[in-house]
Amino acid sequence: HPPGRGRAGGAGHGGISLDGTGGSFQSLPVTLDEDQITVTGEIRSFMSYGLPGRAVLVRGSVQGPKLDLVAVSARPPTDSTLTYGKVAFAKVGGRTVSGRTPEEAARELRLSRPDSLPIAGSLQVAFDTLVYSRGMVEDLRAQVEFGPSFVRVNDARLRRFGGDIRTNMNMTLGRSDREPFNMNVQVQDLNASEFLTANSPLGEAIRGRLSLSLDLIGFLDGLLLPEGPSLVGSGSFALTDGGVNSIPLTASISSFMGLEGFRTPAVESWSSSFFLSEGQFRLGEGTVTGAPGDPRVRGSIGLDGGLDLLSVFVLDAEQLGSHALDNLGITDPLAGRLPDRPGFIQAVVHIAGTLFAPELRADPAAAVQTVAEGVTERAQAEAQRQIQEQRSRLQDRAAGMLRGLLQPRAPVTDPSPDTLRGDSLSPDTVPPDTLQPDTLQPDTLQPDTLRPDTLQPDTATGGTSSLEPTPEDPVVGDSLRPDTVPPD
Repeated sequence: HPPGRGRAGGAGHGGISLDGTGGSFQSLPVTLDEDQITVTGEIRSFMSYGLPGRAVLVRGSVQGPKLDLVAVSARPPTDSTLTYGKVAFAKVGGRTVSGRTPEEAARELRLSRPDSLPIAGSLQVAFDTLVYSRGMVEDLRAQVEFGPSFVRVNDARLRRFGGDIRTNMNMTLGRSDREPFNMNVQVQDLNASEFLTANSPLGEAIRGRLSLSLDLIGFLDGLLLPEGPSLVGSGSFALTDGGVNSIPLTASISSFMGLEGFRTPAVESWSSSFFLSEGQFRLGEGTVTGAPGDPRVRGSIGLDGGLDLLSVFVLDAEQLGSHALDNLGITDPLAGRLPDRPGFIQAVVHIAGTLFAPELRADPAAAVQTVAEGVTERAQAEAQRQIQEQRSRLQDRAAGMLRGLLQPRAPVTDPSPDTLRGDSLSPDTVPPDTLQPDTLQPDTLQPDTLRPDTLQPDTATGGTSSLEPTPEDPVVGDSLRPDTVPPD
């Protein structure tokens, strides 16, 4: 093949064992282009491949110092400006991306959710460097479990954008137009500009170091794009040592206040809890330290870019001209002065419109009031309950299928071809359509109100240790443990 278009590979010397129903590989070296990886594992019931309601069983590990997926791919590269994050945001926000509809962009990225998979089992993945069409990640470690009707990623860890990323994900497969998914992602000390440029429409508007925790549930369509109204999320973020570049929002605030410093405000630190519901990110109160006036901000930002924010500024009265005082509704220069800081004025500004066409107005009646906490503990508890309920449901379904596929069978006294068939481990007692999310109606994802500050990142491990066996579905204690095939 020509360079970069599926260059040749091969296998080296390693331990291979075959029998009538499958085989195993022990530290088998495989060369792909210039990269050498090591494969260890077993394949069972390979005669079931392609048979309805059956699956080939695969368990193992793949690891290596480097894997370049671009070099070994036989497909031509897609538009490098398109990323899944940008396309997903365009879908939930009702926008286009790079002149394409979200559906057109998804097809160009070759996104598609299969009805089912012909294999089931688990795979440990470990690469020091993984190169793909959108960039490169380092120190990738993950366990992937899969079956005819689900894919699950457990405790994936990697380094990208200058920081650490951890994630867990559960996704169901099927023929329905919408299938449930959930994920937890935690990012630590990333380059905010690089991360947001690759994964959101914010581009390079934000600079600094970003940490983020997000728990999210919802539905995906057949192109693996999320449905905005179905999304429920909860989390927190922290931005440090950065700022906001000039965008219509900051330019409008600068003009409204008559202060040039608002056009590209610095941000020493800004942290807040948040939740996502009904297409709105709702922010708990947080102080933007380092920006002019150290504004305290709360309110909502829509997935479509809509704004409904309330900001409290403490401003040096000597720096405010008559234009700014008029905009703030302060006709008396002495009005609004803070008793404990006589040289400063407290002003409350309501920000509406959109990120690219904001509308600002002052609220003089609230100028001496403290912004109230915008979220309640009861509301956050309700959001977290819905998230955990949906996650547990998908994990239970996936674990039940794996138990049905991987549990040992009764010993065979006469291992003749008549009694030991290659498809004897097929999951015909657990057909894929038992994983259909019929019991998970979208209206169960609507919280009353929400509070995001109780989210604990370690509540979403993606593991199955809490699953208890049932009499009709016996479990062998170590049948799902990944440490039987160590990645190293």
